Amino acid sequence: MSRLPPQLPLEIFIDILSRLPVKPLLRFKSVCKSWRSLISNNPEFAKFHLERAKQDTSDSCHRLFLATFPLQSIDLQAYCDGDDSTATRELSYPLRSESELSFVGSCNGLIAAVLDSNPQIIVWNPSTGQSRELSMPSCCFPDDKLFSGFGYESHLDDYKVVRGSISASSSEVEMEVFNLKGNEWRRIPNLHCSAAFMGPATHLNGILHWLVEESYPDRRFVIVSFDLAEEKFLEMVTVPYHISQNWQLNLNVLKGFLCVCNGTYDPYYEAWIMKGYGPEASWTRLFSFCSDPLPGCKYCLQVLWFAKNGNFLLAFDGWELVLFNPEEEIVKEFTVPNGWDYYEATAYIESLVSPNAGVEAQSGRVTV
Repeated sequence: MSRLPPQLPLEIFIDILSRLPVKPLLRFKSVCKSWRSLISNNPEFAKFHLERAKQDTSDSCHRLFLATFPLQSIDLQAYCDGDDSTATRELSYPLRSESELSFVGSCNGLIAAVLDSNPQIIVWNPSTGQSRELSMPSCCFPDDKLFSGFGYESHLDDYKVVRGSISASSSEVEMEVFNLKGNEWRRIPNLHCSAAFMGPATHLNGILHWLVEESYPDRRFVIVSFDLAEEKFLEMVTVPYHISQNWQLNLNVLKGFLCVCNGTYDPYYEAWIMKGYGPEASWTRLFSFCSDPLPGCKYCLQVLWFAKNGNFLLAFDGWELVLFNPEEEIVKEFTVPNGWDYYEATAYIESLVSPNAGVEAQSGRVTV
C-alpha cells in the first residue's frame, strides 16, 4: 500500500496514532509511505505523541533503563503489577559498541551517555533504536572536576549536552555546550561557580541541577543550577539541615518535582520537594515511610520510581532492585542479571523523539 487509506481524514489518523505506544507505532511504519514518513520523520508528530504520553494517567509509557551487560529496559507498570514475564527486555547496543555506559542525562525519551571503552558521547533513543555520536569537547583543566548534563531547551526547541570542568585552584569553569540542531560544541565564557560540583546533572524544566556536599567552613549540601536557555548559573540553594543531616543524599525527579532523598539506609526513608531558587526556595516533604521491612544496603540506596499505585522502585548498591509498597508492607527483591560489577539506572518515557532531528532537517536525510 503506497498511499494513506482514504476512509478517514489525515487528522483523524494522526489523533489515533498519537495515542499508541512506541512499539506498535514502529510496526505500523510498514502500512504505507505516509505513515512511515509521519512516524519516522516528522518532528511535530513526535512532539505531539510525547505530550500525549506525558498526559497519560497511567505509568504505561514509562520504563527503567539499566546500563548493564547486556543492556536492559524494564516496563515499570508491568514490573509494579508483578508481570515479570513481559516486564524486562534486552536492548541492542547503540553504535554496535558493547561498552559500559556512564549516564550524562535523560530527557523526553532520549538518553545521553559516555561510552567508556572509547570515550565518546552518544545521544540515544532506546525505544526507536536511533542514536547519534558526538565528538568529545576539548575543555579540561589539568586537575579537573568533570561535570556533564543533558536537557531540553523549549525556547529553541532543541536539546543541549553540557560538558565541562572546574579548576582545582580557582572557581573558574570551563564549559562547552552542544546543540543537537546546531551540531557543534560552543564554549561558554566567563563562568564562575563557588561550589566544586561534578558528575551528571538532574534535568527538570530546562534547568540542570547538581547536588554538592561542601565541608568548609561547615558541612552542608547545596544545589547548583544551570539555566539552559540563559546559559548561566542560578543562585545556589542550601539544603536545610533537617533534610541534609543524612550523610548521603540523592537528587531525583519524582512526580514532576525536583527531590532530595536519603542516600543510605535510615529508619525512615524520605523525599523532599524543592520549589524555587535562591532565597525564595521552599521545601515540602513528598513522602516518608518506615524502612524497617526493607533489606539493608551497605553503600547506596536510590529511589528510581514512585508509581501511581503507591509502589516504590528502589536500587540497592548498584546491583539489586527492590519493589516496596509501604502501606501494604510488600517487598519484592530482584537481582539484576549483569556482566559488569555495577550498573546505573534511570527512568525514561518512551517517545519518537529523534537524536538526529536537527541533522535530518538540514540534510534532507532520514536515519532509521
